[in-house]
Amino acid sequence: MPTHAEDSIVHKIHPAVAVVAGVALLLATSFFFAAAASRLLSARASRSWPETEGFIIESRLSSNSTYCRPVINYRYMVNGQSFVGDDLVAGPQDHYGSHEAQAEIDRYPVGRKVAVFYDPANPSTCCIEPGVFRWEVYLFSLITISCLSSSLLIFWRVFRGRRQ
Repeated sequence: MPTHAEDSIVHKIHPAVAVVAGVALLLATSFFFAAAASRLLSARASRSWPETEGFIIESRLSSNSTYCRPVINYRYMVNGQSFVGDDLVAGPQDHYGSHEAQAEIDRYPVGRKVAVFYDPANPSTCCIEPGVFRWEVYLFSLITISCLSSSLLIFWRVFRGRRQ
């Protein structure tokens, strides 16, 4: 007879179900790890990108009602070729609260000169805030650790129970 309530719950779950849940958590771990890594690596790479002068040509809030994102477009030149960029930070773009998005728009009014940082291997890849990664990196990292820990606990409990 189990002495702990959790032991009785574990014995009621079929091992195949636990393994499927563990594999699903490992897949989620892979997704969130990739999301965090891409944001972090993009931010780090942008720190060493060359700089050129640009200017803001559009600054407004997006009209999507699902999320709020500032739409900030800027024009810049690299080796005589004109480009238009729209990324504030390097890598996947973040979502903002309405006040935060408005603050970004206020920082970048139309006509303002800005420093544009671009990838020398692909000058169309650019940003105006190099080296910045937002709270989502921390969130994705925390979720990654949680999913990995949960899946390892599930596998440990299933395979420990099989040896007994």
